[in-house]
Amino acid sequence: MPAAVIANAAEKRGLDGEQVFTRLTMFKAVDRRTYERSLVAARTHADAAAAAEHDSSVLREQFIAVHGHDLRNPLAALAAGIHMISEKETLSERGELVAKEMRASVSRAQSLIENVLDFARGRLGDGLTLARTRTYLAPVLEQVVSEIRAIAPDREITAHFSIDCDPSRIAQLASNLIANAVTHGASVIPIEVEARSADGRLVFSVVNGGAPIPSAARERLFQPFFRGAVQRRQEGLGLGLFIVNEIAQAHGGTMEVGSSEEETRFTFTMPLSPASSSSASAANVQPPG
Repeated sequence: MPAAVIANAAEKRGLDGEQVFTRLTMFKAVDRRTYERSLVAARTHADAAAAAEHDSSVLREQFIAVHGHDLRNPLAALAAGIHMISEKETLSERGELVAKEMRASVSRAQSLIENVLDFARGRLGDGLTLARTRTYLAPVLEQVVSEIRAIAPDREITAHFSIDCDPSRIAQLASNLIANAVTHGASVIPIEVEARSADGRLVFSVVNGGAPIPSAARERLFQPFFRGAVQRRQEGLGLGLFIVNEIAQAHGGTMEVGSSEEETRFTFTMPLSPASSSSASAANVQPPG
């Protein structure tokens, strides 16, 4: 009985061009249609699974964003209470030490929450938004350095600023970089913070001493949730440097890291003029929230 078939032929030749063999494959056309239908069904199933995973991911990120936002209020109340007790009450030496540790813990918790919120905003929206305004950047960076000094008074941080530029998420970027240097740098070597303008660009660097970052880890530093090899006391969410890189990109800038036995240097570079930036936003970055 005649049957519809599909045939396929292939040949193999040697190095001298001589034919070695020819292979002829034949199968029923109905088998081909069954195979194609199975491919379509598998593709449909994979698309449905991907859509379900995407919906689940969005729901998780919405949950993170809502609860991260709700956690800000009790933390703000704690910070205000600690400040009031420290300023208005007479504390023993031990009490002052406890208040200092509480301030540091609240500050760290606030920083973690802001990083989580920025991560959720970036995933749920179109990335970090900028609303730039021409202003002096030096006072903003000096405030960031002062805040980190208050949290880690035993660490020496030297700062050199000579720049007229655009501020606010850059302050967040600076805070994350300096806090990273405090956490991972050698405690006996001062942390250096530098900001300058050169050739129409802002160049901002944070430098610390200590063991160099392995090259394999440097390649993943700006990925979300990457923490590398950290001690238990240093554990965090692994979002700080990811947020730093997001802020840099939102400004039309770049982040670079160099690490050797002498120093580890994180450098942020961005155009001073919004017109020369690839970003469509205007200068300065609004604080999160």
